[in-house]
Amino acid sequence: MSGFVLGKFIIVVFSFLLFSCSVQESCESTKGQIKYPELKGFEFYGKGEWSKIVPGKTSANSVIDLMGKGEESEHVNSLLIYKGYQDYKIYIYLTKPVNNENSIVESVDFIPNGKVPMGQIKWLANFKIVPVRAACAAWKEYTDKSGLVYEVYTTSTRYGGHVPGDLNRVSYRESAKVTK
Repeated sequence: MSGFVLGKFIIVVFSFLLFSCSVQESCESTKGQIKYPELKGFEFYGKGEWSKIVPGKTSANSVIDLMGKGEESEHVNSLLIYKGYQDYKIYIYLTKPVNNENSIVESVDFIPNGKVPMGQIKWLANFKIVPVRAACAAWKEYTDKSGLVYEVYTTSTRYGGHVPGDLNRVSYRESAKVTK
């Protein structure tokens, strides 16, 4: 009888855990990776070494140990740049300068090397749309509470020939830092 009770207990606990992960906006997998609701064709997070980087937790030194020093940024000393994945560069933004031992990852961004039209994308209902305007461009951020953000231009840019509807970047951020 005690084996039967233990079996029921395990089923109840397992069911609770499955339910918890299905209703939470962000759940960590058993490997410690964050699960992001990525759009089909834009599944970057689980595809390389950068998948071990957790925004808000991973230190700059750990990133360098994992991926190397990367390219130097001329203007921003809290940015690591890597050649990337497929036709994207990877920008890893840090909370402090690279050489500061307290610097941690703020976001892991995939920036396309060319134009990527997003006009035909069917956005999931759980994405919130936030308009953003900068000095030389404007875009919409399609955000999710997991920390996933897609930035899509709403204006043409002076650089790169981007037009409204083109992807600016896919950004993986700490869930607590994403606009709610």
